[in-house]
Order: sequence, then structure tokens, then C-alpha cells
Amino acid sequence: MQQRARVPQAHVKIGEALWVAEGRVLLDYVRRELEDHLKCGLLEHGCLSVRCDT
Repeated sequence: MQQRARVPQAHVKIGEALWVAEGRVLLDYVRRELEDHLKCGLLEHGCLSVRCDT
């Protein structure tokens, strides 16, 4: 995994742990959105190259 994704990913995990410690819950759809956002732009999750000749 690229370095730029490690730091935010660690922050998400720490934030979630703090919420759980306080008795709160991170909703599943919020967790999925965060995980999908963190994957954005990482080559190991796919790459799309687009070119316009006009």
C-alpha cells in the first residue's frame, strides 16, 4: 500500500476505536464509504487511463 494511504487509514482505525470505547457505533455504510474513499487512487485496486484526442 502506498504511504499516503497508510496515514489516513490509521486515523480511521483510531477514530473508530475511540468511538467504540465511548459506546458509540460507526454505521456500516459510513465505514464502507470511508474504506472505499481510502482505496481511491491506489494502483493495487485498479487503474483507469483515459485519453481524449479532440
